[in-house]
Amino acid sequence: MSGSLPAIPDGCDPANVVIRAFTMSSPDMSVELRGTLPPSWAELKRLESLDLSFTGVAGTLPPQWGALSSLQYLNLGYNNLSGTLPSDWGFLTSLRELYLNDNRLSGEIPESWLLTKTLEVLDLTNNELGGQLPGFSLSSQRTLGPAMLSRNSGLEYGKESLRAISRKI
Repeated sequence: MSGSLPAIPDGCDPANVVIRAFTMSSPDMSVELRGTLPPSWAELKRLESLDLSFTGVAGTLPPQWGALSSLQYLNLGYNNLSGTLPSDWGFLTSLRELYLNDNRLSGEIPESWLLTKTLEVLDLTNNELGGQLPGFSLSSQRTLGPAMLSRNSGLEYGKESLRAISRKI
C-alpha cells in the first residue's frame, strides 16, 4: 500500500469526525507513505491513539498537533521526519507514550515536553538532537520513566540533568 495521508477536507466539520485510534504501522515496510503529517489532523479532538511507525512518512512535526487534547499514544518512530521538536506539543495533556525514535529530528528538547504530568514513555533514540537536557523538569516529573535518548550525539547532560535522572531510577 502506498499514498499520502489526507488532510481534513475544507467544509468538513471536525466535530462530526470521530476517530479514536488510527494504526498504519508497517514493520515489514509494506506501507509506504509519501508526503507529510497533515496539520489539519489537529482538529481530530477525540483521537486517542495514532501509530504511523515504519511508514516512511517525511516532513516536520506539525506544531498544530499540540491541540490533540485526547491523544494518549503517538508512535511516529522509524520514519523520515526531520526538523525540530515543536514546543506546542507540551500541551498534549493526556499523552502517556511518545515514540519519535529513528528519524532525523534535530534541535533541543523543549522544556514544555518535560513538564507534561501524564508522560510515562519518551523515546527520542537515534535522532540528531542536541543542546542541554532540561534537568529540573525531570525532577518534578512524577510519571516519566527512563527517557530513551541514546544515539543523539549533540545532547548534553548537565549536572542537574544527571541528578534528576539518578533520582528517577
